[in-house]
Amino acid sequence: MGLDMDYEAEVFVETENLSREDWLSYRRKGIGGSDAAAIMGMSPFCTKRDLYYDKLGIQAVMDEEEDNWVAKEVGHRLEDLVAEIFSRQTGLKVYPVRKMFRHPLCPFIQFSNKSSGFLVPVRNMDHMIVGAQIRLDHPYDGRKYIWLSSTNFHMGTSSGSPVHLAGSPGEKTIFITEGPLKGDLAHALSGRTFGCVPGANQYANLPPFLQAMKLMGTEAVYEAYDMDKLLRTVCRGDYNEKCAHCESYRKYREGQELPCEKKNVKRQNIQRGCRKLAEICRELELPIKTLTWDTDEDGDWAEHVKGVDDYLHGLEQKKRNS
Repeated sequence: MGLDMDYEAEVFVETENLSREDWLSYRRKGIGGSDAAAIMGMSPFCTKRDLYYDKLGIQAVMDEEEDNWVAKEVGHRLEDLVAEIFSRQTGLKVYPVRKMFRHPLCPFIQFSNKSSGFLVPVRNMDHMIVGAQIRLDHPYDGRKYIWLSSTNFHMGTSSGSPVHLAGSPGEKTIFITEGPLKGDLAHALSGRTFGCVPGANQYANLPPFLQAMKLMGTEAVYEAYDMDKLLRTVCRGDYNEKCAHCESYRKYREGQELPCEKKNVKRQNIQRGCRKLAEICRELELPIKTLTWDTDEDGDWAEHVKGVDDYLHGLEQKKRNS
């Protein structure tokens, strides 16, 4: 297809005979126009967290029993009237189309079974979307997220692994964590500002990000990487599916306590990212502290609550139940 913009939208799925459950399932496979306001934090009806839960199928964005059901029902009933008014004013006939469409110029946005999931927008300090990750429906090779990228297409480009900002540019105190979705959730739960790297060791874009934040007023940084930075490195056969074939696991089942090399490598890699963040902050003369939670008596991770978003969600649940 050329760039003369002479194209037609492609049909994603016929919706006329779909049940409401199936329709919602297809709708959750991407970001639609009605999701945009929530993503940008501008919807009066739906927060980013609501949308996140909806895309995961945990909880619908809107409960039919909630107070806004009247406005919602009125909106549905006015659709035919609005179409009739439009037709009379323009002379154009309006036809109902029972289909979902996708953009033919962006085939990489449509997910295969392997890469199906929902999009997580990555925003810069001007709140402009500069990239997107896909939260996979079915993680593979130890990966829960992949970048939305056109690298494999003609004249395509990589993601660039930008740092995501969830919150206010130049906030006096900011928290650095892993992943834009984690940062958005943590920001929604706490109101604090989070800078989000794609991974603990993907820090190439951190220096300019922190430098710009400092120039706008940031005075202190908290490292809030996942708690597997303090992962216990003892073999218990729980690292991944390959543990069943590991010699150390066999000995563990016989009562011996041995170190797990995989866990040790993972802990060292994350701690390397923590040290690099601290080094960047020292070079920029930004004070930095480390946040930890869910630790055992030895100071290691107790393996109940991993991410800062999980920790904040737990606090929110306790507050609601008290």
